[in-house]
Amino acid sequence: MLGRDVLALDDEELSAFRGQTVSMIFQEPALALDPVYTSASKKRRRKRDASRRQKQTDATARALEMLESVRIPSAKRRLDAYPHEMSGACGSAR
Repeated sequence: MLGRDVLALDDEELSAFRGQTVSMIFQEPALALDPVYTSASKKRRRKRDASRRQKQTDATARALEMLESVRIPSAKRRLDAYPHEMSGACGSAR
């Protein structure tokens, strides 16, 4: 993938590759979304986990960029939305 032999990666390299390059989107998004956390807080946490030195403002900017890249309407406003506040197309069980 992306010119890399994923099967040849050791555990540490594979973990970094999974966290930074690839991820899984489950078929039932309602099961993966915790209604206690906002959309932005979850994206910031995942980005910080991938790079612990990343500042929160950088992570927020990246979270906004990700929402905009998949054409989430009103992406900036959605950063502070909880999963149940988003339409079905945005990952809610409603």
